[in-house]
Amino acid sequence: MNKLVKLGVIGAGVAVLLGLVALAIFIVTFDINSYRDTIGRLVVEKTGRELTIDGDISLTFFPHLGVGMERVALSDAPGFGDEPMVAVARARLDVRLLPLFSGRVRFGHLELEGASLTLRRAPSGRTNWDDLTDRATKAEAKPAVGPETGGAEPGSFDLEIDGVSITGSELVWVDRAGGATVSLRNVSLTTETIARGAPFGVTMRCDVGSEAPALTGTVEFAGTVAIAAGSAGASFGGMVLNAVIEGESVPGGRADIAVRADTVGVDMRAQGAGDHGKAGLAVRVDGLTVAAYGLTVRASGALTGLGSAARLTASVGLDRFDARKTLAALGVDVPRTADPQALTRAGATAALIVDAGGFEVRELEAVIDGTTISGSLSRREREGAARDVVRLTIDTLDLDRYLPPRKAGRSESSRSTDQGGSRDSDPIIDAVLLRDLSLDLEATARSLRVAGISMTDVQVSAGARHGLVRVSPVKAALYGGHAAVGLTINAVSDHPASDVIIGVDRVDVGGLSRDALGTDEYQGVLTLNAALACQGARREAMLRSTNGRFTLNLADGVFPGVDLMSMARTTHEQRNRADGTVEAARTDATRFGSITATGVVTNGVLRSRDLEVKAPGLRADGEGSVDLPSGRINALVKVKLAPTAQGQGGRSSDDLYGVMVPLRVTGTLEQPRYRVSIEEYVKALGGAVLDTAGSVLDTAGTVVEGVSDVLKGVGKAVMGGDDAKEPEGEKKRGFFGLF
Repeated sequence: MNKLVKLGVIGAGVAVLLGLVALAIFIVTFDINSYRDTIGRLVVEKTGRELTIDGDISLTFFPHLGVGMERVALSDAPGFGDEPMVAVARARLDVRLLPLFSGRVRFGHLELEGASLTLRRAPSGRTNWDDLTDRATKAEAKPAVGPETGGAEPGSFDLEIDGVSITGSELVWVDRAGGATVSLRNVSLTTETIARGAPFGVTMRCDVGSEAPALTGTVEFAGTVAIAAGSAGASFGGMVLNAVIEGESVPGGRADIAVRADTVGVDMRAQGAGDHGKAGLAVRVDGLTVAAYGLTVRASGALTGLGSAARLTASVGLDRFDARKTLAALGVDVPRTADPQALTRAGATAALIVDAGGFEVRELEAVIDGTTISGSLSRREREGAARDVVRLTIDTLDLDRYLPPRKAGRSESSRSTDQGGSRDSDPIIDAVLLRDLSLDLEATARSLRVAGISMTDVQVSAGARHGLVRVSPVKAALYGGHAAVGLTINAVSDHPASDVIIGVDRVDVGGLSRDALGTDEYQGVLTLNAALACQGARREAMLRSTNGRFTLNLADGVFPGVDLMSMARTTHEQRNRADGTVEAARTDATRFGSITATGVVTNGVLRSRDLEVKAPGLRADGEGSVDLPSGRINALVKVKLAPTAQGQGGRSSDDLYGVMVPLRVTGTLEQPRYRVSIEEYVKALGGAVLDTAGSVLDTAGTVVEGVSDVLKGVGKAVMGGDDAKEPEGEKKRGFFGLF
């Protein structure tokens, strides 16, 4: 027995010795470089690409079995040039020996130095890796060996490697379809042990460069990665990415970007994510945070598909931020606002959908300086044009906070410019823009303030399609009454036509003028209805072509600029003068019970023949005209004292009862002039008939202009125009300075 044991030990020793000798002979005589052609043929069979090895191939056997290569390159796909798709200056990979005896393959450390990967997309959209993925897809479609035969499961991932180190490498993306070239250079990357389905740490740093647009920068990344079975996808956890990008095309010249994500899942073969329902890209992100330029955006969502099949759905939140600081960081001029604290507190949340057809913002909830805005908006391509749909609900909004500060005064030159001239050089209506506009808008505001005017229960509805724009209705409650406006613009041709309907019902003019113009000179309750139409795109043409009708009723008020009773007395006292005039002073005013009128507008000239004024102690009627483009007034108001209110004028005016005092109104709507010709008064006493020679109801015209002044103030404020107050003593008298 002992003899058999001895023989066995001797035999084993001899076998080991022979094995060592054989291994030594193999190591000494084996030349792996002679297998270059064999390796190349295998690569061609599997990939259709050519593999070239210009450097040495080396083998190591201790302490690990390993292989090293130098100057290795893999050719690019046909049609993408002669430069290699992949090139490596030096590569080395070890294989652990002991796991081999148990039938497992475990790699040691993979080292790549000077690696270069160039990804390209042709103008047709074809990429230089499509042929590789197509081969992989066909290979997966073939029946695979099942586990019952001892093979691996179909598509299984059984790689295990101690780690990867990449230094001095680059990744280049050349997109000829989009005209962009982006490169990651000086790439350094290290990983922890990579095993099937197990997360492993990754750190990476590189320099970023781009030709179009031109920029440079650095990127640092850290996180954990888990590669899915079959190598078709991966997941990232605890991801942190910091980037610094600089360049003329970068807003503000520099961007510091910080990205965080709890989890990111990537599936390269997600079913239904590609064109025609084929497998394609799917990315799921949770807990994403992006910070840049003072903004912090939080999001969770999914991206499926590529190109025209791409679709992004996400819930997005914008943390509170200071818009002024963000605009400054972006290199954008910060707007001057009446309130210096405006645009300093903003934030929002929404659900976002983006695809090839456009985008949708749903469940919008935004807060800007205390104002809450909710609703939705979208842009979709329909019939070859983008259609915008906006639905907004606003609680309380003070637009005056965001408008430019009002100037302390305006010069005569600026007022003359307003009266005509340079402001007519630019079109008010852009027909080309309106023909391209496709809009459906509905907005409401519980409270709105603009140009000093306060409104409640504001409703705006607007639609635009193929050059036809309808803004109707625009309704609001204001100063004890209501106002409604309807506007239609037909811009189908190069000569737009516009129609407007205005309705004002029992609006307190005193409160309106006090807020809008800063004065309480004007008093009364206004009811106004007007229907007007015009043609053209410029102010002058629009005013010259204006036609329509209006009705006016102003009750229980005061109009400044003329004291009718005083003018009647003064004229009567000076009736023995041969000539001369009696003019109203700017500080005069008359209290009235009602002013009513109706009229028409024909080719830019407003006319009325039935002006009627009822005031304590007097009655008046008149007629006249206003040339709208120039604002010129020509009116005659016939004033009569009447014994209707004892105490106003007293007995000293008894001899004037029933006598007509002819008041002429001339000048412009901005600066009307009120005067009585003593000669005309004397003629009236003698029974002569006076007319206006085509004059207009100055009163109604000026009242309408006054309302227009308020509305014009709103328009100027909204459009950023000069809405400054007049210097003291130069205030407009056009609002109710009608006599």
